Amino acid sequence: MLILEVWDHDTFGKDYTGRCILTLTRVILEGEYKDCFVLDEARFGKLNLHLKWVPQPIYRDS
Repeated sequence: MLILEVWDHDTFGKDYTGRCILTLTRVILEGEYKDCFVLDEARFGKLNLHLKWVPQPIYRDS
């Protein structure tokens, strides 16, 4: 599961804009995935994501 929180940083401080929660199942199965997600708890805004899954080999000492 991937949880992304978006904050607006400016001269007046930082303001919470919203968040997006998604699973990585589709990314893992397809290897690469692009989509646009609406931010939860936000008055406006969406997040354009381009995700790519690159498995890393696990080396074990024998």
